[in-house]
Amino acid sequence: MSPKTRDPDARREAILSAAHELFSIHGLRGTRLEDVARRARVSKGSLYDLAPNKLELFFLVCERQLESEFERMEAALAATKDPIDRLRTLLQSVMPSHRQAPGVYAMIFELQTLALREKALTEKVADLYRWHFSRFRRPVMKIITEGIARNLFRADLQPADAAITMEAWVFFKWFEWITFPELTVAELKKSSRQWIDNVLLLISPVQNE
Repeated sequence: MSPKTRDPDARREAILSAAHELFSIHGLRGTRLEDVARRARVSKGSLYDLAPNKLELFFLVCERQLESEFERMEAALAATKDPIDRLRTLLQSVMPSHRQAPGVYAMIFELQTLALREKALTEKVADLYRWHFSRFRRPVMKIITEGIARNLFRADLQPADAAITMEAWVFFKWFEWITFPELTVAELKKSSRQWIDNVLLLISPVQNE
């Protein structure tokens, strides 16, 4: 299908997909808008209709990446109703896979760095991460509340505090995947499963007996 006959949503998706691929390989500074347009089979003017500059396009790509991760999380959660299974599923779904897609996660870290240097991005990135945090915390709080009601989790748990703590642990696991390059993907996934088992053990009412 030629660019002229594409509907706007299809054109937008083509641009973001092409930009995602190139940014994940070359980063922001190593990617040219001409190459994005060529890969997406659109005019450079179409790029500017979507984003006024490369920085804004990079932000849109990272925003799309984070949205896709939450869509994956929500799809996984829909497969089970048990609070314990749901919490395990949620935590597993947000564990990163830097070794399998390092360029994708490099983009996310590059966005955070840019937010400290580019005033045009600072507040937008702050808003994006506030949304990111709340999108993670809300289902965790709901699961914890349901688990307490069913005597599956400790009655003294505070859902909001538990969600923030689990979020902090998730970020630690993100950095662990980067910090120890000698570990294999299998070893890192095993470590993540063990960490999730420990979380479930710590919040179990058995701990109070």
